[in-house]
Amino acid sequence: MKTIPGGLRGSYPVPTTDPVSGATISLLVESSDGSTQILLDAGTGTKNLLPRLRPGALLALTHFHLDHLLGLPLLAPCGLSGILSARPDAASILSRVYSPPVWPVPATTAPFALATPGTPHVHGALTVAFHPVAHPDGCHAIRIDEPATGESLVLATDIEWALMSPADRAAFADFARGACDLWFDCHFLPSELPAHRGWGHSSWRDAIDAARLSRARRVHPLHFSPACTPARAASIARRFRTGR
Repeated sequence: MKTIPGGLRGSYPVPTTDPVSGATISLLVESSDGSTQILLDAGTGTKNLLPRLRPGALLALTHFHLDHLLGLPLLAPCGLSGILSARPDAASILSRVYSPPVWPVPATTAPFALATPGTPHVHGALTVAFHPVAHPDGCHAIRIDEPATGESLVLATDIEWALMSPADRAAFADFARGACDLWFDCHFLPSELPAHRGWGHSSWRDAIDAARLSRARRVHPLHFSPACTPARAASIARRFRTGR
């Protein structure tokens, strides 16, 4: 299984020399044989993934804040097989966002499918599962497994680890148990969290804690703050390598 990040920034895109780090969240997951593609969220990073997308790809949405939806109109000609969400009102939400006078045409004609948290959804060679996490207006972590190879990925963007109870953290750890790769929200520095309680985001220290609790093999930072400089991102990456 292969993961190609298209955007790693949170809240809104910023100009950087690296188009992926400056664009908002979108990741493309491909099965090992290349037969199946799942796009995770449709931020502005979607544009960077268009050359790789093939007809039949599935879009899975963590939630409906705009930084995760701004690239959705770019997918209209891509021939998506569907849009998967754990919210039953997903179609209604997107029709309100992408309609006049805010947007002149519907963003997508792809059919919607409802995912039940805890129940895997099969898409080709991959399975998709959702798990609720702490974030304003709701959000779900997404797990993708490839049964043929045993590889797995968990995307936990827009999660406030500090607001999750011990039981909530244990439930998340069970959901992410043994993931090969855990992509985790690192919007704030640990020192910034007290002033941003309730904002729905975490820090590199939370990411390491979640990775240890779930026994993930590798952990990757994402949803960097718009204020995050390349030096700050590099510092976070070093902390991930050392685990402290």
